[in-house]
Amino acid sequence: TGTSGHRFRSYREAIKMAKSGQYKKVYLNRGYNQITGQKVLPNRRPDVVGVRKTGEVDVVEVPSKTDRTDDLIQRNIDAQRQLPSRMRGNVDIVEIL
Repeated sequence: TGTSGHRFRSYREAIKMAKSGQYKKVYLNRGYNQITGQKVLPNRRPDVVGVRKTGEVDVVEVPSKTDRTDDLIQRNIDAQRQLPSRMRGNVDIVEIL
């Protein structure tokens, strides 16, 4: 996005996930379909996605200046509901500081 600090904050969150040791893969700006191998419609592209070693898919969204936090959460909840229950993880919002 064109929001100042968005990319940097997304990278910081991805690095934090990777360093935690809880995730087997961490992705930036990749669609649910590619990450999970499941058909998710529409194929949302969260800012950061981590696939835990246990298989759950956690999402971090960094709101842009035009995003509404409630919409980001709901879009990702709707996407996660299309995944098998064993893959459903957390949806978190992290503001640009």
